[in-house]
Amino acid sequence: MIYRCLIIDTDEKSRNLLNTLIRDFEEISVLDFADNVDEAIDKINHFDPNLIFIDPDLAEDDSTTFPMEIIYKLPETLVVITTVKKEISFKLFETNFIDYIKKPISDKKIKKTLRKLRKIEIMYTSNKEEKNETRNGKLDNKIQKVIVDNGKNIGFIDLKDILFFKADHKYTIVHTSDGAYLINKSLNYLGDKLPNVFVRIHKSYLVNLLRVNNMLKSDNGKYSVVINDKSQSRLPVSRQGRTKLTESFIV
Repeated sequence: MIYRCLIIDTDEKSRNLLNTLIRDFEEISVLDFADNVDEAIDKINHFDPNLIFIDPDLAEDDSTTFPMEIIYKLPETLVVITTVKKEISFKLFETNFIDYIKKPISDKKIKKTLRKLRKIEIMYTSNKEEKNETRNGKLDNKIQKVIVDNGKNIGFIDLKDILFFKADHKYTIVHTSDGAYLINKSLNYLGDKLPNVFVRIHKSYLVNLLRVNNMLKSDNGKYSVVINDKSQSRLPVSRQGRTKLTESFIV
C-alpha cells in the first residue's frame, strides 16, 4: 500500500525536515504541504490523502488551531500529530489518530510511526483476505464482532475498537476506549478465533497490534507494551510474546 501524504505545519523547517525523512520510505508519497487552515482544507479536498501529518496548533500562542472536525469526516484518512506539546487533546482520539510525534522530529520517531503504518497494512491485507474467504464460505469459524451483555442490553463491539483482552479466570475482560466488558469466553478460545492482528503477548493478555504504541524494557530486564489509549495502559509481555511483537515491529 502507498500512503498519499499531506503535511500540515506552519513551520517551514519542520515541514522540510519531515519531507526529507519521509522520502527514505517508499511506502509514503508526499503530495503537498499546507501552512494555514484554508490552504490545508483546500488541499485535503483536492488530494483526498489517506495519511496526514499535522501540527494542530497553527500559531505559537495557540490562538489558531486546525478544525479537526474536517478530519473527523475522513474515515479512511490516518492522522499523525506532530507538536511541541507534551500532551495531546483527548479529542484527537476521535480521528483515525495512529501516532503522536513530539518535536523535534527525528529519523527514529518517523521509523516508529512507519512501524505502525506497516501494522495497519498487515491488518488491511488480513481483512481483505478474510472478506474474500467469507465470500467463499471459508471463514465461518472466525469472530467478526464481540458480543457483550451488561444485564440490561446486548451490544456488539467491532474488532477495530478493541484495545486488548485480559483473562479473568474462565472469563475474559474486553477493553475498549469506552470501557471494559466481561464476556463468557476464555482467552484461549479467543486466540484461536481472532484474526492475526490480535497477538497473545502474555498468558493473561491478547492485544490489538494497531493499538500498541511501543514496547519498553525495565531495569530488571522485563518487557511491557504501552497501549495507545487515554491512560497509556501498560501490559506485561512474556518471553514468547516479545518474540511475536518483535517480528511484528520489524522495520
